[in-house]
Amino acid sequence: MRHTLFTLFVVLMLPIQNFAQNRHWIFYRHALHFGLGTSNFLGELGGANQIGTNGIKDLELSLTRYSITAGYRYKLTPNIGLRTSLIHALLRGDDAKTEEIHRKNRNLHFKSPIVQLVGLFEWYPFGDKTSRFARLKGIRNQNLNNYNLYLFSGIGGFWFNPKAQAASDGKWHTLQPLGTEGQRVAGSGVHSYKRIQFSIPMGIGIKYNLDHQLSIGLEIWGHKTFTDYIDDVSNVYHNKAELSAVGGPVTEELSDPSLGLEGSGWTPSGIIPGQQRGDPSDKDSYIFAIFTINYKLLQGRLHLPKF
Repeated sequence: MRHTLFTLFVVLMLPIQNFAQNRHWIFYRHALHFGLGTSNFLGELGGANQIGTNGIKDLELSLTRYSITAGYRYKLTPNIGLRTSLIHALLRGDDAKTEEIHRKNRNLHFKSPIVQLVGLFEWYPFGDKTSRFARLKGIRNQNLNNYNLYLFSGIGGFWFNPKAQAASDGKWHTLQPLGTEGQRVAGSGVHSYKRIQFSIPMGIGIKYNLDHQLSIGLEIWGHKTFTDYIDDVSNVYHNKAELSAVGGPVTEELSDPSLGLEGSGWTPSGIIPGQQRGDPSDKDSYIFAIFTINYKLLQGRLHLPKF
């Protein structure tokens, strides 16, 4: 008899519990998030043993660097959220990491910080479930799930500042002011690039709820950009004498530190002005893998059924 009464009680309370669950997200629609992870550059200075691309097959794991993020999320519905994030990361690329003869002979390298502010649209195809708030003996509620899958995309603005190390003095020099592809040479027709650019971030994430407010997760980001100069490499080699005249010997050195490898097309006279240095038809991109901590802020008074 006691078991029958308990079962009847549970059956009567389930509609109340489900209603509370359906309304539960409203009290937690504001959230903060923090993340720490990795970053990788995809562009002309990738590390695969092939002609450079900005695709994932050009990923060089040894050049993985850090990424840090923090931001704010607002849920419009259980399935849709808006988010803003501030990201700081470091990107690296190095021709020394490849065995493809032309890239290895080119011998260019760079590092650049990335500071990025993004606005994102998030979609939770299965809803944003929260951790179960009722555990009834012998009852298993299939509507509750501690895992949340989501997709995201949006628009961002980022600042970058490529640098390279000169063998002559061992120092890291900021490349954009040097004009390594002739940007500072009058009449060259090559314009200096801007170090503030737009990007389209997109990715996928998964979160695991530890309780109503706290969750941990993993996000994989890809960034489409509209610049080919994150690594300071895009076009063709310029006349070294003209580069040295306007930027000094360091500009000449960092524009062409080629090795003179046999079979690379290199000649005893060196690189010929106008010879390919990069590929302006392929814009640079980069990816992040970020472990996240998310904290939902309770708004108002949340009344849950007590069992």
